[in-house]
Amino acid sequence: MKPEQTPITGQEKKDSRPVPLRALSDFYDAFNSRDLKKMSENWSQIEVIAMDNLLSGIKRGWGEIKAVYERIFNGPARVYTGAQGNQRVNPGDAFV
Repeated sequence: MKPEQTPITGQEKKDSRPVPLRALSDFYDAFNSRDLKKMSENWSQIEVIAMDNLLSGIKRGWGEIKAVYERIFNGPARVYTGAQGNQRVNPGDAFV
């Protein structure tokens, strides 16, 4: 497996990427543009979804996850992020 070498920021041309990388690109596009509607479209709306990170801990269901993004997007800091070095472990399902 070869890691993805090009950073994913949400600004790349999405139609030329495999679906999992397009989804990741859509996530960073939503995050970096502080677009809660786009973020909502990127996440499943079922209660069993979960997000785990160092800043907010484990959040379950879109309602808890949405609250984290609302705090980030409405806060005073402008936060930008991206991903690099991703590997598709099971194409279409996950990144490592």
